[in-house]
Amino acid sequence: MRRSPWPWIALSLTVAILAGLAAFTFWRIETWPSRTADQVAGAFQEVFDFEPQVTVDNKVVVEQSSPITELAVQQRRVQVERDWENRWLLSTKRLRAEAVFLAKAGFDLERTVEVSLDREAGTLEVVFPQPEILSLEQEDLQFLDWDNGVWNRLGAEDTEAAIADLRSQADQELGERRLLQETQAEVNSRLVPALEERTGLQVSVSFAG
Repeated sequence: MRRSPWPWIALSLTVAILAGLAAFTFWRIETWPSRTADQVAGAFQEVFDFEPQVTVDNKVVVEQSSPITELAVQQRRVQVERDWENRWLLSTKRLRAEAVFLAKAGFDLERTVEVSLDREAGTLEVVFPQPEILSLEQEDLQFLDWDNGVWNRLGAEDTEAAIADLRSQADQELGERRLLQETQAEVNSRLVPALEERTGLQVSVSFAG
């Protein structure tokens, strides 16, 4: 009596499927570092337009790459006013000036942004340098009052001093520490969800000194 070939066909198919699953599992394990590093780099490109240094299981997989040297994350305008007068030999000169400054806060990308992935722990740790004020640009300047004394006259040095005082006042009113804290919060709110969605890992962000 001739035996049916179907048991052998079923066995062969089962072996082939198991071999395929084993090969696929091996591929996923072996390519996990590069695939996950690419996902991390993609998230950074999408959110901040640069790629950080990515380390997987203590091995650098991606080197930092950026078309920019500074990453501005937050900006704020501040308007300040300054009154000043000087009396000399009964002659008084006065000026009142107003200016608007734009402050930009973010990160110096000459310093490395490090991303470390731990496969066993299922974690992704991002370490930025401390944020800093990248620029404080004068956008507008107006002299609201300009009074010369009879012989005590206003000059270029008075204008320069007024602008310097306005800049210093803007620094104080910006509340630099609060602006930098807002920069850190902005990084967390934008980057963490993007990384978690792409990698499925638990993400933490810190800022090194």
